[in-house]
Amino acid sequence: MTSAQHETAQTETAMKDITDVIRERSNFGHDIQQFRKTCLGLPLVKDCDAEITAFKGRQIDTDRFAVDITGAVRITTGMKMGLKLDATGSGEVDSQTRKLVIKDVTIHNDFQGMFGQILSMTGLAAGRSLNLRARDADVIKSALST
Repeated sequence: MTSAQHETAQTETAMKDITDVIRERSNFGHDIQQFRKTCLGLPLVKDCDAEITAFKGRQIDTDRFAVDITGAVRITTGMKMGLKLDATGSGEVDSQTRKLVIKDVTIHNDFQGMFGQILSMTGLAAGRSLNLRARDADVIKSALST
């Protein structure tokens, strides 16, 4: 591998942490509330809350960005059972079309796979595409553009 190829490989894997920027300047809080409403509409779910704990990304080209998002979902069921699920997801943001395409979602402590199914019913599943507000696409682009 040449030094130029090595440098390109390192650049491609380096992800910039923009968690604070996302929390302070984006409207993702509204999206979390929408997720919560959808989750509360599911059978057996009595309470639900979610948070983004980390948001990292890197620029692919002028308007496209690879992102890794880590979050936590807390669910209380009708049987009074409370669970905290830790999840990570990866995807690609296209700031021009304002889309986030979900490439992968993993729930780390969902041993039976049940809550992965609940999560996918809310629209957060691999292969799904989420619309972004113009402001959120601009926040991501400005934070990750090199």
